[in-house]
Amino acid sequence: MIFDRLRTNSELWNRYLNRAEYDSDQSGRSEFSSAPPFDINTPAVSDKLLASGFDPNYPNGKDFAICLTHDIDAINYPGLRWPYRILKAFSKGQFRHAGKIALSKFSHEQNPLWNFENIMELEKKYNAISSFYFLALVIGEEDFQFDIQDCKDVLIEIDRAGWEVGLHGGHTAFHDTDQLLREKDRLETALGKSVTGYRNHYLKFSLPHSWQSLKSARFEHDSTIGYPDMIGFRNGMCHPYYPYDDLKKEYLDILEIPLVIMDATLEYYLQLDPKSSWERVKNLIDITKERRGAISILWHNNYLFDPIGWGELYERILEYGQSQNGWLTSSAKINSWYRENNFFQTGDSD
Repeated sequence: MIFDRLRTNSELWNRYLNRAEYDSDQSGRSEFSSAPPFDINTPAVSDKLLASGFDPNYPNGKDFAICLTHDIDAINYPGLRWPYRILKAFSKGQFRHAGKIALSKFSHEQNPLWNFENIMELEKKYNAISSFYFLALVIGEEDFQFDIQDCKDVLIEIDRAGWEVGLHGGHTAFHDTDQLLREKDRLETALGKSVTGYRNHYLKFSLPHSWQSLKSARFEHDSTIGYPDMIGFRNGMCHPYYPYDDLKKEYLDILEIPLVIMDATLEYYLQLDPKSSWERVKNLIDITKERRGAISILWHNNYLFDPIGWGELYERILEYGQSQNGWLTSSAKINSWYRENNFFQTGDSD
């Protein structure tokens, strides 16, 4: 593995490992505000790998990749959020949107969150596909909002159209392999086929144990490694990579596609609006393109086709990515491409 060439630089090797997070608390939620200081806008680990002979490329002469993902936490506004959203929309004069929310309890056609077909139609305009990560919880589990069986038809529709259906693991799945397997089975039963892609709810992850758990559960790729409170390159990588378990001293057969940009990070943590977010988003895309990388972006279904402008920002990302000769694709396609091309094999004896 070309990653072994990082060992000559202890700072970069530990950054690639996320070594500082090995002994973090059991909540599984690592934040940039608690991390050792480093430049999160510079993918220093990727730079070292490129200088060491790492030479990725992409289909049809594309210069880089934008990995598009959507976490599906809810398919309806739950509990008190439903009237709250209606009142909020009314207070801003968004009467049509308020009406859609009011009717969403009774009709998928009027439900702003039941927008999977709309998302796919938008992405088709830019020759793009994406990944949809669904929660698969049951009543009594934290953040249960819907029965995955109620989504059976749309899961099949998404899959048949060529988009990816993956698992959005619940609050405890990141450290409980049995729970992870239960959730995976529920999703696969509804979909009618196996799934290979994963991201954990709230970006919870236990390093390196969660990777071992994913491997045991027969997942092939993950896109959880990103900070909830900051956009950028959490472990210095703007490329997918195979993690190394520094406890067991082994590389793991899980392709990590690190998460770089999340909609909620921009709004809630960085206190940006869609317009003021653009330059920061564009900068990270440009940095990734310069290095022939693959930047992973998370846009929740409730941030699309909203009246605030986050949906417009997502479309701007699609438009810009296409104009820059980017491959706009799903996590599953990135996973297949990197595996088929063996970019990380150098011919060295490891």
